[in-house]
Amino acid sequence: MVILDRTPAAAQGAACSPLPKSPRFSWEVASPPSDPILPYLRSISRAMDELGTGPQYDTTALDRLKHYLTECIAKYGDDYQYSTDPRLLKIWILYADAIEDFPSVYNQLEEKGMFQEHALLYDSYAQYLIAHGKLVEADKVYGIGISRKAEPLDNLKKMHLTFLKHLENILEEADAEEQCKSSNIQKNEPSVIDPWSPSTRNTLLEKINGGLRKFSGYYKSNKVYCGKVPLTSSLNVLRNKGIKLGGRKYQIKGSTGTGAFAKVYKATVDSNAEEMVALKIQNPSFTLEFYMYCQLDLRISDVERPSFGYAHEMHIFSDVSVLVCDYLPYGTLLPSAGCHKFSLSSRSIHG
Repeated sequence: MVILDRTPAAAQGAACSPLPKSPRFSWEVASPPSDPILPYLRSISRAMDELGTGPQYDTTALDRLKHYLTECIAKYGDDYQYSTDPRLLKIWILYADAIEDFPSVYNQLEEKGMFQEHALLYDSYAQYLIAHGKLVEADKVYGIGISRKAEPLDNLKKMHLTFLKHLENILEEADAEEQCKSSNIQKNEPSVIDPWSPSTRNTLLEKINGGLRKFSGYYKSNKVYCGKVPLTSSLNVLRNKGIKLGGRKYQIKGSTGTGAFAKVYKATVDSNAEEMVALKIQNPSFTLEFYMYCQLDLRISDVERPSFGYAHEMHIFSDVSVLVCDYLPYGTLLPSAGCHKFSLSSRSIHG
């Protein structure tokens, strides 16, 4: 069992346990009239206070803690009375740390269908996976929790976004390290490129920038967007507002989705309700997406081309970009991916 620092200054991203003094956890939840786990909560809290933190800890207190956790889980781990009680979830998480087998505990809770609406379960397991270098699995766990709308959902999304930014930093550092070692790499050895790295995107843009001007529908300005309403405004501000781009006027009617990098709106063209397009507004701008659409036009046969989306125009400003695409009322890939993950998870539980 690994004993971790419980102070607010503890390293971010390390797996942590639901300790009584931790800013993330508290045992103080209204107790039912008959509350048989309450004595265990008090015993566990005392044992953890006696345990201390850091590399030096009381082995006797550790043995007592393991005993209380194991006995409490054996008696009340799947008790219906506590099936949604966050205090029992914290005990399960501590128990996972005690037996050093969080994957087994997570699978047990999945099979029992317990605490699936609690964001704490997914965040704690993801932190465990991150600490063990299993970043892809951690991303999947966050995705499952978000697809199930585990509460507090906003906090879970924030933790997931923090993880993604941390992952991007790792990839950028690894990319820089590989560049330093490039002289020792044989020419015939395949290299790994992170397409989301800012340095990779900037390098590609420098190579293709001249070619972009040749494509119809590409407009670039070094000035900020000068419309009456900033394009980065909320939907409530933008709804029914007119946006002039490239000699045409678009009127925003609603939102089709919001991702980590951009917002997508449906809009009519020149007040024609029959002509609907999708406006993808992104900050910072993402020129490469328009370039990829143009490459589809060039490289995909006319027979297969309708299977892919179309981009009609790309408007680049110094503060934002707007991609004008076909609007199709099929939703977005984000909820589809979430449903797919949830379907796979349910199949593994019940199948």
